[in-house]
Amino acid sequence: MQSTKALLLGALFVGMGTVTAINEIGITVYPPSGQFPDGVTRGFHPSYVRSYMGAWALAAIGDRSSQRHWHRCATTLVRTQDGAGNGGSK
Repeated sequence: MQSTKALLLGALFVGMGTVTAINEIGITVYPPSGQFPDGVTRGFHPSYVRSYMGAWALAAIGDRSSQRHWHRCATTLVRTQDGAGNGGSK
């Protein structure tokens, strides 16, 4: 029983380390980018990306304020991923 607990604790730490590494590399070092309406491609600020992720997670469980915030985030993401910057209708 003791070895099972130690194994699960070790797996938890490895999982947390993996998530932290992915977060650091995927958001901070190489942030997602998009083409903005002015035609310039820029990376999103890491704090904005984390805010978007948090809003998405809370909106998924029904938080109304987060649903509104996520709607604004999703609109921004669609506009920046569309080359023309016109909300997705090419």
